[in-house]
Amino acid sequence: MVAIDTTPTAPATREQSLRQWLKRTQETLAYRSIQGRKFNRLFNLLRTKRLVEVALDNVLANTGAKTAGVDGVTRKELADAQSRTLLIEEINRELCSKTYQPRPVRRVYIPKSNGDQRPLGIPTIKDRVVQEMLRLILEPIYEARFYAHSYGFRPFRSAHHAAVRLKFLIGKQGYTVAVEGDIRKCFDRIHHDKLLDILRKTIRDERIIRIIREMLTAGVMEDGAWQVTDEGTPQGGIVSPLLANIYLNELDQFVAAKWDRLSDWTKRRHGKPSAIPCYIVRYADDFVILVRGTLEQGEQIKAEVAAFLTQELHLEVSTEKTLVTDVKQGIDFLGFTIRKYRSVTLITPSRKAMEKFRAKVKEKVQQYFWQGDVEGIAHLNRFLLGWGMYYRRVSSARQFRQADHYSITR
Repeated sequence: MVAIDTTPTAPATREQSLRQWLKRTQETLAYRSIQGRKFNRLFNLLRTKRLVEVALDNVLANTGAKTAGVDGVTRKELADAQSRTLLIEEINRELCSKTYQPRPVRRVYIPKSNGDQRPLGIPTIKDRVVQEMLRLILEPIYEARFYAHSYGFRPFRSAHHAAVRLKFLIGKQGYTVAVEGDIRKCFDRIHHDKLLDILRKTIRDERIIRIIREMLTAGVMEDGAWQVTDEGTPQGGIVSPLLANIYLNELDQFVAAKWDRLSDWTKRRHGKPSAIPCYIVRYADDFVILVRGTLEQGEQIKAEVAAFLTQELHLEVSTEKTLVTDVKQGIDFLGFTIRKYRSVTLITPSRKAMEKFRAKVKEKVQQYFWQGDVEGIAHLNRFLLGWGMYYRRVSSARQFRQADHYSITR
């Protein structure tokens, strides 16, 4: 018999050593979180140089590092080892001495599909590193506590998982009514004090809370003028999606308490009005609540959710866009339509997604083809490939034929 050497292999490089250390640390944090533990000395992790090194590597590996914040520093200025070492020392020194102060984010605007503009905040490289450090230690803690069926900005989850969950509830579990939720300007209106109170339920280290508060209130620079930010999380910040999920997890748990977390014995007595079978599926600030019942019960759930968002999370539901519909009419969610037919439930590209596709193809054809721009044609092909990859896992044969015909005839 040949003996197998089970001795752990020593890391060959500094980067591998750092990744192994981070993996062990995150596993420990997740395990403690699963046990329901509180975190009283989390700041001790934040002031380790190893965490700064990993965070800096992650930030510089992102293409967004080419874009400067208010200090004008980009990845180009941190190309050599000496400049990176100096930045690591500076961040570590300021965190240890509690003198770290986030800079305002630089605000830019990106166009939305409806013609409006979405504000985007660009932090400095230094602030991005600290935000990445926070993400690396907070994410394993809260991933262990998040509701199972929120899918946005979470590792190993996607919009497709959310759509498949809805299909399962409709097709296999017999859920008949959908509450399609729309929160007005959710990320711009997250209440800072409420968010910090939610964090304090788990994070008992006020040094961490202080840094997050200062990030939230650092303000924005627009056209050379500083503006205060007394609510909302800056879109574009590395830790902002995680903070938004922590905030909206309160909504997930509120809906889950109505049915998902009830005992089997209580569910068997669901004839009483207080126990309406319902499940929430959320992706960032978009959510659908499926109800196994009547349209009237769907309206009741909608009203209760709207009241909870207003009273507890200081958010507002759009009454015009928050709809209660029969699943046989179809649900539009994340570019998909999930619809119940007589004997089957299908996920297809939504009508709005097809309209956006045609508008995008038309725009690119007019922009590039008449000029004979080879690079433009390649850019269009990349768009077509990406669009096809997004929808290829659902029932999209008919829409693909339509898209193919439209692209050729343009």
